Amino acid sequence: MRVLCAFGLLAALGACATEGVQTSYVTPLSSDSDADVIAADIAAFVADQMPAGTAKLVVYPAPGNDSLVPKLLPALQAQRLVIESGKNASAPDVHQLRYQVGPLEQGELVRIELDRTTAAQLLTRDSAGSLEPSGPFTIGFVASN
Repeated sequence: MRVLCAFGLLAALGACATEGVQTSYVTPLSSDSDADVIAADIAAFVADQMPAGTAKLVVYPAPGNDSLVPKLLPALQAQRLVIESGKNASAPDVHQLRYQVGPLEQGELVRIELDRTTAAQLLTRDSAGSLEPSGPFTIGFVASN
């Protein structure tokens, strides 16, 4: 049932993806360790999707108090990704990253939009209460208009 709910939420979130949206969304996270786990998970996935060598990336943080971005940027840089901003952010060789993180049951559902690809993963709590991936990222694509 949990997997079915996760895929239903993924479909609903995917329907919300529209061209021109420049921000991410993060609900308040329970702890810094949750942010560490989510940031490392996103960074590892993004690095796996990038071409060989050092890739350039612009990250669109959530407006307001985004508790994930202070953990995510160093995690991406640790994966040899270059974070771009300002006028460099719109260069043709720069990849675009947006994310949505929100609670689902006792865990967190993470959704990523990387260029025109979407991916989602459910992180659940182990017996000690720490977040851990319940499976791999599920990959989809953003429909073009």
